[in-house]
Amino acid sequence: MIRYERLFEDTDSLVNCCAVQPDLAGFLTGEEAESMQNCTTVVQNRAAAARLAARELLAQEGYPEWSLPRKHGDAPDWPTGLTGSISHSDEFAAAAIARRGPVECIGIDIEPAEPLPAGLRETVVVAGDVAGSYPVEIVDRIIFCAKEASYKAVYPIDRRFLEFNEMIVDLDRGTAKTCYDRRIRFSVHVDHRIVVLAQLMAIDT
Repeated sequence: MIRYERLFEDTDSLVNCCAVQPDLAGFLTGEEAESMQNCTTVVQNRAAAARLAARELLAQEGYPEWSLPRKHGDAPDWPTGLTGSISHSDEFAAAAIARRGPVECIGIDIEPAEPLPAGLRETVVVAGDVAGSYPVEIVDRIIFCAKEASYKAVYPIDRRFLEFNEMIVDLDRGTAKTCYDRRIRFSVHVDHRIVVLAQLMAIDT
């Protein structure tokens, strides 16, 4: 059984999580499967979980059959008037969609609630990042997740690649700022996973 879980009910975006399971690749649409034919079965199952989570949300907006084929180096295409984002880890996948209007673009990232691999902290966490009150053993991973989600929210608009040191996040305020002063809001959910939803607002107040 495919189980879905809703997160961030108090935002302008709809967010859905789905557990990665064996044989989910069979649920890919023909277009999606073709775009991933060179991927391993493990990767296909993870990608399928993210797309199933997305399609459950898209069905509510009138697009139950919408396909999200893989696009090398870019995000999938979403229906006109909607913005969306998908992410997956080894065990879980997440998807988010929002109507364009107050929200210009969104990004989501999902990670295990575990410390960052050794050696990554120096790359990810930079002067200016605010760690907030999250558990010290996973706060670096939360910062990583926040930067990944925020990057996904701005890249479709700005088409600019960013290194980790070109974005500052404040976990207390739930805000991120790029080196060129683009500002993003984000929400964090932590349990056995870390999920960050980033929203680039059309007009930021």
